[in-house]
Amino acid sequence: MDFVEALLIWVASCFPFFIPLIIPTGSYGFYKHAARHTDGTDDIRDATTALKGLMTAAQVTELEGFSALKKIVILTDTARLLSLTNQGDVDWTDLDMNTVGSSLIPTRAIAVLLTLRFRDDAAPAITHYGTVRKKGETDFNQQKIVFPTAAGVSNTIEAIIGLDTNGFIQYKIEASGASSADFDIFLTGWIESI
Repeated sequence: MDFVEALLIWVASCFPFFIPLIIPTGSYGFYKHAARHTDGTDDIRDATTALKGLMTAAQVTELEGFSALKKIVILTDTARLLSLTNQGDVDWTDLDMNTVGSSLIPTRAIAVLLTLRFRDDAAPAITHYGTVRKKGETDFNQQKIVFPTAAGVSNTIEAIIGLDTNGFIQYKIEASGASSADFDIFLTGWIESI
């Protein structure tokens, strides 16, 4: 910053009514300042979460991706997608949202909002549960698990489960081998890209 620019900044800070007179005239107007940071010798640093700076092209692209808004649709009436009774263990099984929810879920849906209800006639244990996940998801934290509250008493939870590129989720039942579990999955809505 040279003397004239420093003087203009000082005048503008002390006498703000001079700003309209300074900016449009002269070779040292404030609008000229940014043009002096483009030769590669004193570029303004990239912004980070810890430092102020300018947004990078990659950050702009990511932000534009977020601005591809999502729409959340909540159904006024839930739709039963699955109803299993007197089940023993069921390993991961595909549930195709294009088939079971074909009249409801649009192809642009990226996740489903579900109500999961699980009941087991056996005494509640960590080994008795129903669970859902995005098809192929291996991260345990991305699964939604519902345990029974007491023998023969249903427990209900809400879940948001991502859909894979083909519109699938998966479910699993652990009933310790006994044929005593009931598992229901209801569609309550979805999230779609718009």
